[in-house]
Amino acid sequence: TGAPPRGPVTGSFAAPAPAPAPAHPPPRRLLFVDDDEALVELMGRALGRLGYHVAPFLDAQRALDAFSREPDAFDAVVTDAGMPGMGGLELTRRALTVRPGVPVVVVTGFVSDRIEAEASAGGARAVLLKGSTLDEYARGLDATLRGLGAGGPEAPPSGRPRRGA
Repeated sequence: TGAPPRGPVTGSFAAPAPAPAPAHPPPRRLLFVDDDEALVELMGRALGRLGYHVAPFLDAQRALDAFSREPDAFDAVVTDAGMPGMGGLELTRRALTVRPGVPVVVVTGFVSDRIEAEASAGGARAVLLKGSTLDEYARGLDATLRGLGAGGPEAPPSGRPRRGA
């Protein structure tokens, strides 16, 4: 990301022109679901530093219950694909039954054609590979959510992001 575009120079100390507001602001209130307690805690803090309000859950059923009670309290759902009990792909389908159109991002340590196909068929907007570092993961998720925007157009799964890209 570079510096914002500058407006016309009218003197030696011209201020930069304000950046235009995005057509669809990025989701900010996240339902974040993963069965790895340490990861949930760390990602909550990392995403919080990026401006997100994270409702963390270790159990997909409990997350779905909270989402069902207040579906408009969340701008997006971020879920791990593979969890005990209800997995992230089933959570995706059920969350979209409760609130059609909510952006859902499925994250996984290994992206396969099967996971991409199932996530897409279930209504997920993107499949994201967990990064090799916490910062990489948070930055990748942030970029994906910003690209989706709250209420933005439907987007296909993102494919196989490369580590370090």
